[in-house]
Amino acid sequence: VSLAWFHAWQKLCSALHRVFTDYFSLANHAPLVLIECLKVVEIHDTVASAASASASASAATCSFPSSSLPSSRLPGMYGVLSEAIDGLKACRSFDASNLEAAVAAEYNLVDLCILSLGEHVMRRVRAVTGQAVHRESSPEARAAVLDALVEDLYTHLHVVNKCFPERYNMAMTMCTLYSERLASELKRVAEQIQKEDAGGGGGSRHQQIEGPDLAFSNADILGLISWMDRFVSATIVLSSQESSQDLSSEYNNSDAWLSEYKDSADAKNVKETVNGALLVQLEDFRAVYVVRARRKLREWMRTILERDCRTLAKVAMDQVRLGNCPLLSPAPVDVFSAIHSELHNVFDVVEDHELACKSVVAIGQAILEHAEQYCEATKVLYRSDNPMSKSMSQDGGAIKRVHSSPANFWKINVSASVGDPKEDDDGLNIDTGIIERLCTSANNFGLYRKETSGVANLARSKLESAILTRSKGIAVNDALAKDLAEFDTLCASAVLTFEHGSKLVIKRLVGTIVADFTNIACDLFQSAWISGESQPMARICATFIDYCNDVVRYLGPMLYTQFVTVLFFEFTASYQSVLLVSRMRISSSLGIASALTRDMDALTECARVVSSMADDSSRQKYMQESVAKSVSALVH
Repeated sequence: VSLAWFHAWQKLCSALHRVFTDYFSLANHAPLVLIECLKVVEIHDTVASAASASASASAATCSFPSSSLPSSRLPGMYGVLSEAIDGLKACRSFDASNLEAAVAAEYNLVDLCILSLGEHVMRRVRAVTGQAVHRESSPEARAAVLDALVEDLYTHLHVVNKCFPERYNMAMTMCTLYSERLASELKRVAEQIQKEDAGGGGGSRHQQIEGPDLAFSNADILGLISWMDRFVSATIVLSSQESSQDLSSEYNNSDAWLSEYKDSADAKNVKETVNGALLVQLEDFRAVYVVRARRKLREWMRTILERDCRTLAKVAMDQVRLGNCPLLSPAPVDVFSAIHSELHNVFDVVEDHELACKSVVAIGQAILEHAEQYCEATKVLYRSDNPMSKSMSQDGGAIKRVHSSPANFWKINVSASVGDPKEDDDGLNIDTGIIERLCTSANNFGLYRKETSGVANLARSKLESAILTRSKGIAVNDALAKDLAEFDTLCASAVLTFEHGSKLVIKRLVGTIVADFTNIACDLFQSAWISGESQPMARICATFIDYCNDVVRYLGPMLYTQFVTVLFFEFTASYQSVLLVSRMRISSSLGIASALTRDMDALTECARVVSSMADDSSRQKYMQESVAKSVSALVH
């Protein structure tokens, strides 16, 4: 009897399985068939519940413990099924273990129903995802194909869910099934992308994901992240039975309602319950994108830095010939063009605050690394053993303006560089002016500092706005605030590094100019200097003015102010050190006071002239005050 009953049960389960795996089509074309089959499930479930309760009560009154019951005799849907399986086990022609595993889930027809629905959803999600990932080649096309899954959920809302008893909570059940199956498919995609990247593909537009002629670029990943976020937002709305009653049948018409609902506590709970697995995959794709974008940004920065170091001399002199002042190389503009493009992607193309936070932190890390690398490359570029730097110190290569009269300065190096520039074995221009190159480097550091501050302010304003708009998500806000603080720290460190590099270049520029009149400084504090027959300070000041005529055009206003301040500070310090060495020899000489006064007057007038070259009156006043302090200290 048990075997006969079991075979009839198998036929029923098989028939219901076929119906439920085709539930979507039946709900649209023959809903009564689906409804009648669900009635069968409800009737059997009611009987099974009563049988299970009766069996549990009997077990409680037994004189032996329930744990001693064999597992096959524990209450299922019907006890007769356990007896049938025991009988089949005795038949050697059947594989009893496989048979029991096959029918175990079918003890409860509700489980059979849900498993059958899951099979249909898996086939549907796999087909749609396969087409989107393996057949489409653009983010827009992939999103259009994947939107079919969202349309499925809306069809469930208005057509399919009505066929099922209310206790099935089909709104949340179907959203969960779709989300879990989608997460499973996208997990394989993410793993394949990571595998390809680890193999050296690294963001190429033509790297294959799975199968021929398939590629996932950073833009493709960004598009997929955007669609996943929209899918999660849709499930937040659709999985709530009360809220979903107010929705129209069009997917895009739910945006207004969603903006009010998605930040609520209920929406957060629904999001984590329905989309737990999918949210994990969303984080994986965010991580993949951030790693790829950071690697690509680093590659761009490294290439730009190498090109800038290689062509700086030529670029500087080309700018001089064209009259493009202040002097700049393309490096800062190129670097921050790439950075602003990335910020546009994460803030404007995809409104994903979590991705934006991770991306800006990665951008901050890349900027700081570039600042350190650019500063180190500049040190090497102007190091004494560098061929470019060494060539400028050779006879005839450096500018020696002190050897001409104050009224008529000539510039050996600039005149020589007007012709075709000579190149060394590395393609470096060795006849270009060291002053021009130093000014270009200083301006680059200044622009880097300005752009870094601008990027920091832009990202901070957008992230702070995101924190305010998501005020109900305390945990999310804490994460955003933490990322924002880290980004601010990285940008502040980058700004300080660029400032340090700028000071190093200005100091080298001043050192180059001061070294130009080292020999003439030997005429100071001699008998001819005391008597007034030789006035080396006049020649030194004239040399200062001649250099500043060029430097004021080459440098930006702020850097020129810094340059003048450092120039006079370094010179007055050098003047004072020589004076202290010579004081025992000249302290008893007559006319020493008038000679010193003559030098201070010349130095003060020189400071007035070079300060007046600045366009900004406030900067002129600042420079004159700074130089006056140095001169006053020297007079004291």
